[in-house]
Amino acid sequence: MGCIKLHILDEQYKNGLYAQAIFFSNNGTFDASSSYNMGSSTATVYLADGTTTTFDANTNPSSSDYATVPEGIYQATVGKHKGNYDALKMRDVDATSQTIELGQANPAHPERTYATGINIHKPGLNNLTGLTSTGTAISQGCLLIDRKSISLMTKSKKRVFGKKI
Repeated sequence: MGCIKLHILDEQYKNGLYAQAIFFSNNGTFDASSSYNMGSSTATVYLADGTTTTFDANTNPSSSDYATVPEGIYQATVGKHKGNYDALKMRDVDATSQTIELGQANPAHPERTYATGINIHKPGLNNLTGLTSTGTAISQGCLLIDRKSISLMTKSKKRVFGKKI
């Protein structure tokens, strides 16, 4: 996978420009046999004030049983991941629902070529990106950002997304 560019829809300016964006780049170190792939991608965040910051990330699902978000440009809104904590809810540009077209069959749902419910959220404990000891996937297609970094993004006075606390 190459790059994923995400526009955060909380603040939009004229002519389709956005106040904030995240650019995910794959660095080629993802190891499908490992449950700890944090840092196999980099999330470069372009802040509303013009500055940038980078975070360790992972753009691959916990197993090949789930969809991988293809290279492209997407939109996102701030919401809750499974109702528990702040996350970015991704969708195709101008989509009316939280769907992403994959361009191929979805491994979790071979009858369709799109994924639903793709978010950007924190990984499991100790930055687990694979399956838990009970076989639960940390990422069923979602993009993950390092636990310490995503906490800074959502709880600091200068939040990367969403309103200030």
